[in-house]
Amino acid sequence: MRLRRSVSPAAFRRVAWWAWAAQIGIVVTGAAVRLTGSGLGCTDWPGCTEDRLVPAWGFHHWVEFGNRLLTFAVITTAAVATVAARRRQPYRRSAFGLSAVLVAGIVAQALIGALLVVLELDPRLTVLHFATSVVLITAAVALVHVSAHDGGLSGNSLVGLDDAAGDAGHHDAAVAPHSAVARLTTALGIAAGVVVSTGTVVTGSGPHGGDERADRFGFALRSVTRLHSGAMWLFLALLVALMVLVARSPRADALLRPNLHALVGLTVAQGVLGYLQYALGVPAGLVALHVLGSTLVWSAVVALVLKVRAATAAVASSSRREPTGSGERARPVLSEK
Repeated sequence: MRLRRSVSPAAFRRVAWWAWAAQIGIVVTGAAVRLTGSGLGCTDWPGCTEDRLVPAWGFHHWVEFGNRLLTFAVITTAAVATVAARRRQPYRRSAFGLSAVLVAGIVAQALIGALLVVLELDPRLTVLHFATSVVLITAAVALVHVSAHDGGLSGNSLVGLDDAAGDAGHHDAAVAPHSAVARLTTALGIAAGVVVSTGTVVTGSGPHGGDERADRFGFALRSVTRLHSGAMWLFLALLVALMVLVARSPRADALLRPNLHALVGLTVAQGVLGYLQYALGVPAGLVALHVLGSTLVWSAVVALVLKVRAATAAVASSSRREPTGSGERARPVLSEK
């Protein structure tokens, strides 16, 4: 019997949030595999060993194999999102496309994970594994963003976490960012990418390779850590500059303030964690928190970039329409004083 039940925007929004949370969860549990030295707890794939599909009891065996099993939960959230997007009323092609990207990306992640086992945790594949996770988190954030914008461009936004401006009726189209804000937000996104990229190099050079047999990059940990720290300071400087610029327009500040404040808080916490873990000799517990923080900071950056782009696109669209009422087209209110 074929089901034809439609999915409401509110229900789909909940599904999108679960898809995002699953992506964050699998990154953190994947880090736990590496940080507990369980990367080769299972030496074969898809079974644990050549003669066992499921491992015998053992801590490292089940940490590694347990993370594999969680992949099924993660792909289930993506599959549910895909089905829900297809039945969502009104239907949005972007929601269906992003959900499908999640399904395909998770399959790709499983294959990369298999190669990691076969090649005994080659650090280059570890970087690729995390980079793929970043792509999937980006798609999941975009899915939440799309799910929160039905028809117009007002609604909930990720890591900000709701539009404070929405209650006052301040739609994105009414507070379109000045071009300087749009450019600075793009620069912030690029800087965040550099922070994440240098962070993976630090990971590949540090003491937590997942197993004693795992190779490491030949970089000095102190040097790559300084590079990563410098990228973070640049990111923070751009973030402060963006806050100052946005604050010059009260209505735009009301729209973007939740995102910016959340992003500042996450960035400061992440920076403190980074310096603390380095000073304490990179303990595994702090590294795990740092990995979680990196996923949240990246999610917040993507959410901010999407919100600014949506506002810019909304005003660009409205400016092409015929003027009504006063005979003037709507103008961006975020202008420099």
